[in-house]
Amino acid sequence: MRRRSVQLKRKKMKLIITIFLIFNFGVLKSQDYKIGDSLFVNSNGGLNIRNKANTDSKVIGLLNFGERVFIESKSKNEKLIKIGLMKGNWVRVKSKKYEGFIFDAYISKLPQVKKYHKTEFDEDESCFMNTMKEYIFKELIPIDTTNYNNCVDGEGAHSMRIYELKGGHQFIEHGYWESYQIEFQLNNIRDSEGIQLVKNIFQSCGQYSEELEKKIATVGIMFDANMGEFCCNMVTERFGNKFIIRLMGGP
Repeated sequence: MRRRSVQLKRKKMKLIITIFLIFNFGVLKSQDYKIGDSLFVNSNGGLNIRNKANTDSKVIGLLNFGERVFIESKSKNEKLIKIGLMKGNWVRVKSKKYEGFIFDAYISKLPQVKKYHKTEFDEDESCFMNTMKEYIFKELIPIDTTNYNNCVDGEGAHSMRIYELKGGHQFIEHGYWESYQIEFQLNNIRDSEGIQLVKNIFQSCGQYSEELEKKIATVGIMFDANMGEFCCNMVTERFGNKFIIRLMGGP
């Protein structure tokens, strides 16, 4: 009887994972913003707005981190331009004070990252982990959860909690025997938006460096994030219409 019960649980697990893959790993390309859309400035130090679409043109103002801008027109050139480590295009926008051109690698559909203030009641987690979780639960807001546990002890143990977030994003916590993994799956965003989100979290925790920025900006490579005793390796990935941030760690 126990053997049959285990088999049924395994079948249920395969069904859950199959459904999970269908919803998470589509083949759609990342959607772009449209004329009239409202986006946030996601450059931590602010973003220059210029009178023409190039870096040699006159700066007419500075847009603040988190400020909203409205898209007025887009570049006809679909090929991405690289400025520094970031790829994007010039776009004409309007804010409360200015109208002009900005480099769109520094604007995002995602709200700004706010500095996390640790309290005496916090569990022993890194600033990065706490900042990410606070961002997920306060800014992107869970609307549903799914739990899974294979009821196995030892090396085969695996538990999983999937948070469905507004905007089609997901946050997934994996627990293993002696390790963990978390996934932040961002739906229909450009690589630049995901890269800047990771960068902003590091900056808010005072752990940003130029060397780290180069690793963050290279989508698809795993690197040591050095964020605490049990934290962790990190990788950013593109899978269909998902930009995925993974953290993997353990004792």
